[in-house]
Amino acid sequence: MEVNLLHDSLNNIRTATSRLDIASAALHDLSLRPQGKRMLVPLTASLYVPGTLDEADKVLVDVG
Repeated sequence: MEVNLLHDSLNNIRTATSRLDIASAALHDLSLRPQGKRMLVPLTASLYVPGTLDEADKVLVDVG
């Protein structure tokens, strides 16, 4: 029983680490784009709206 709990916890940590790695890569990519760059901004997983990059050093990241 404890082994299963530890295994589930480890999987949750791996999932969270993967999500943070993806967010980190996206932030790095964003920092390389020039101010004023036109792009699509996600509102949901399948809905995007046009936008313009204003300040790449100010972002909101959902960490869970």
